[in-house]
Amino acid sequence: MIDGRAARLSVSGLALAACVVACEAAPEFQFNPPAHTFTAESVRVNDSATNVLIARVDSAFFTSSAAPLHPYLGRVFVATDYGASGEVGILSNAYWMERFGSDPAVIGSTVQVDSTAVTIVGVMAPGVDQPPGVALWIARD
Repeated sequence: MIDGRAARLSVSGLALAACVVACEAAPEFQFNPPAHTFTAESVRVNDSATNVLIARVDSAFFTSSAAPLHPYLGRVFVATDYGASGEVGILSNAYWMERFGSDPAVIGSTVQVDSTAVTIVGVMAPGVDQPPGVALWIARD
């Protein structure tokens, strides 16, 4: 509350962290974290690591649009991927071609995202680029 009036806050992109800190002083503000987060993280494949854009997405990300997104290889996330003991991911088609040489044997392999093992369950179809430049989608609750 500011001068007796309820504060209206809008949150987008990089302003999220600043908003969380600022909103701690506004007890009537309800914080609902976004369904999708996008970060640059280190991905290690074999002995080589690169920083890439990672999208952590909820179960509706690939299926909720008017035209659901279908993978080129493997599958999209399923209900059992969320809250499971290990993390699973889907590679972008461009990253799969660049980093894995278009090898279809990537399905079931593991990459390290920072210090977490992520099992690859799919490769997205060419042209799926949400957000632009994403290399890997990871299932998140």
